[in-house]
Amino acid sequence: MGGNLEFIINKVRAIEPVLELVIGLPLESDAHKAGMHHLRLADFDFQLKENQEYEWFVFIVPDPEQRSADLIASGTIRYMEPPADLIPRLNQTPAEQWYQVYAEAGLWYDAIDHLCQQVDQNPENKELRQIRANLTTQVAMPKVADYDRASLTAH
Repeated sequence: MGGNLEFIINKVRAIEPVLELVIGLPLESDAHKAGMHHLRLADFDFQLKENQEYEWFVFIVPDPEQRSADLIASGTIRYMEPPADLIPRLNQTPAEQWYQVYAEAGLWYDAIDHLCQQVDQNPENKELRQIRANLTTQVAMPKVADYDRASLTAH
């Protein structure tokens, strides 16, 4: 999709954002690639505070002169210390299956991040895309799941 992406994060019920980013078009393209994208807050010198709930918003801005046409997605996130048994469980699990350990521990963002990395490294792996579709369905993201399911039949 053409246009900039904007990312905003703020503390729940706060007026002022704690981080605002404008993500321009890729240098090699006039549009952003379809699909799931990620960004590392640490790359922007930002860290979530423990047990603080945040709201995040992504705006797709097809026309900066017509902001009413923006497409918006949002969610919440809370940083928490990992459960004490997480590291031992990860150490006992093959790295390519860590998303399962994260999901079982209720660490959805970690699970989806790890799974997305697996999909990026193995884009033709239909099983990983189906697992990601199932995971996004569980958190009421049916259109995201549909994207992965559509890619299963496209190849």
